[in-house]
Amino acid sequence: MPPDDIRDDIAQARRGDRPALDRVLSALQARLRAAATNRLGGPLRAKMATSDLLQTTYVDVVRSIGEFRGEDPESFVAWIMRIMENNLRDRLRFYGRQRRAPEEQLDQPLDGPDKGPTPSVEAMQVEHLAAVGKALAELPEDQRRVLQMRVFERREYDDIAAAMGRSQGALRMLLSRARATLTMRLDQLLDET
Repeated sequence: MPPDDIRDDIAQARRGDRPALDRVLSALQARLRAAATNRLGGPLRAKMATSDLLQTTYVDVVRSIGEFRGEDPESFVAWIMRIMENNLRDRLRFYGRQRRAPEEQLDQPLDGPDKGPTPSVEAMQVEHLAAVGKALAELPEDQRRVLQMRVFERREYDDIAAAMGRSQGALRMLLSRARATLTMRLDQLLDET
């Protein structure tokens, strides 16, 4: 995609044009994937795939595109890279806490066997499940279908791509959009409760 087209799509994406944002992310996908692969080293590589980091980053990009203040592709990539770095830092902190958890548990008093969730926690879990079901039902058909096959049926990318008549690259982009859309809608539904 020519730089002027990307610049135009960035401007449209900042105004809320989702297809324009999809075009920009598609045009930059190889570059972003290479950067994510480079940054995802050492201890995180065993716990997190490059596609997981990209999808988390894309969700954040979709949520906060209105905050982006640049106009050119280079500043857009730099902005996405900052989001990616923040996601990496969050993951490192998370896994660091997981390693400390068993030691911290030794300091906790023993109150006997776990009695399970309280009734209020169970009610909240039911509400969350209902919200997930509603958010899934509201997705466009192709997004719902790709999530169904990949997440629930655990089918391989090449199998899903063949079933949906798409290339693997297009399928991965669709899956990323579906996850972002689902996450945003789920956030809205949970905020309403």
